[in-house]
Amino acid sequence: MTHTTVRHVSRVATAAGTVALALISCRGIEVAQVRFYSVRISTPVVWTSSRVVLTSPDLAGPDTLPVVVIGTDTVSVRFAPPDSLIATAPSSPGLFGVLVGFRGQAPSLVGTVTLAGGYAGEWDVGPVSGRPQLWPGAPQTSFAIPADTGLAIVDPRLRMMRRVLGRSYQDASCMTGVGPAAGGRVAVGSCGGTLSVSLDPVAVADTGPAGAGRFAAQLAPGRWLAAWQHGVASFLRNATGGWDTAAIAYHIEEPLDIAVSPTGARAVIVGRDALGTGMPVFSPSSADPAYFLAGLHEIDGAAFNEAGDSLFVLGPSTLSIVRAQDGVILASIPSWTNAYRVVLDPGGKWIYLAGEVPQPGVPYVSQAPALQVLDRATLAPVTTIHAPFGTDLGGSDLYPVLSPSEHRLYVVATCAFCNASRGTTVPVYAFDLMP
Repeated sequence: MTHTTVRHVSRVATAAGTVALALISCRGIEVAQVRFYSVRISTPVVWTSSRVVLTSPDLAGPDTLPVVVIGTDTVSVRFAPPDSLIATAPSSPGLFGVLVGFRGQAPSLVGTVTLAGGYAGEWDVGPVSGRPQLWPGAPQTSFAIPADTGLAIVDPRLRMMRRVLGRSYQDASCMTGVGPAAGGRVAVGSCGGTLSVSLDPVAVADTGPAGAGRFAAQLAPGRWLAAWQHGVASFLRNATGGWDTAAIAYHIEEPLDIAVSPTGARAVIVGRDALGTGMPVFSPSSADPAYFLAGLHEIDGAAFNEAGDSLFVLGPSTLSIVRAQDGVILASIPSWTNAYRVVLDPGGKWIYLAGEVPQPGVPYVSQAPALQVLDRATLAPVTTIHAPFGTDLGGSDLYPVLSPSEHRLYVVATCAFCNASRGTTVPVYAFDLMP
């Protein structure tokens, strides 16, 4: 933390904490008073557009607010009793000097603050489309996504794409997306059915059911979920080699994504409950749902914590924390209405909501992909960072891909039901995070 003393000169005859200096002029002796103000930067590293906290024992209330300059920006300041100032951080990342000027005096340098996080660029990859899947076990974060022919692996750090599987494994005309699979594999699909595969060399671990038009997920050997536009089917292979399906009624409309716990014990689909039963949560041991999320009829995003015992569920108007074992809601807050997906910082400090913001005063078609950052301990919003305005997302489905080693989050603006064989390219937006 930075602690600096700021000196200001005043013509007051007497004041506490002053040092008298004798100055001789042609008219006699004139005494000037110098007062020293103590200012400390309590938050030396903060998110862009968030809050910088300064403390000073010389604050007596809102009427003593000084001028605060961060970099070249004179920022808004409010008093926080008993001795703090809350200054609004600029939106640009970097290391900036902090200047403070008390009672009309010229601002003086009191220290520096590092502003972290922000938009880091955009590029197009293609031809690809459909749901992407984080590639398991890679030394550098990458994701799999259907290409015009087969499956592609995209390295967003290098902005490179390579084709890894042919159309016999992944055919976008039959299954438009890629899903998770157990054992460090991914779930792909062709017109002949679904497969759980790994690469180098290509190995098939399990064969799943046919009919997954959007994506499939393998929760365990012989345990599959298959999603298409108007439903999600649950399958468990029985002793005869056939498939048992769920006997308990549910209906998930417009499935867009899936979250699987790190232990594989629970899985939840992003979509809409069309029967009013509550959204189902699945396990690997039965084709029937393990339980229903009562009162939660639409899920826009879902993420499990590192231990797999808590599920964060983003709805149209709420963000809820659910006990993963049985669905008991532990906490719930109003959510950012522009959010589409939720991502948890593996360090346990932040929650990232991926969405979009409209440009003020411009029709809604002018949008910017954005991240809202929440404090994971308090669930309070910290900041919102976004790409430049002027982007027409055109109803794209946003899929975040977190790269912890880079302190970066990528947002893939793809289309869950589009066929990559039509030559579609999709934009990938990068956002820097707090170190």
